[in-house]
Amino acid sequence: MHQLIFHPAWDKAIADQDRKHILQTYRNIRLTEKDPIQITVLRHAFNYKEELLVTSIVHNLTEEMYTPHHETIIYRQDGQDRAKSLFTIPDLIVNGKTSTPWTFIFPKEATIRPPLSSDPGCLWIETKKG
Repeated sequence: MHQLIFHPAWDKAIADQDRKHILQTYRNIRLTEKDPIQITVLRHAFNYKEELLVTSIVHNLTEEMYTPHHETIIYRQDGQDRAKSLFTIPDLIVNGKTSTPWTFIFPKEATIRPPLSSDPGCLWIETKKG
């Protein structure tokens, strides 16, 4: 059984409205068997440092724990790459058969093109070649 688990820091700080939105989105997601790790984007925004914040739900369809370690993650919107950065996030632990909300923070210099619309876009984990 796949379940949604909030990181402890999120669980304490998340607003009720945001929690409801995440839960509703999670209930309506249809995951495919195509990729073992899938990411559903909820929204994007920029902070005061002009960093791109992409709030999402990370889904782990495997039996093993997942945490990003030296992984390139790309934010795409309207068919174009908007940001690309290398991530190692020891605090993001997604146990097997679970999903966890997370906000990926792309540094200002990682933004290739700013997002153009309110379309949430998508996040891709670049596969390693070789």
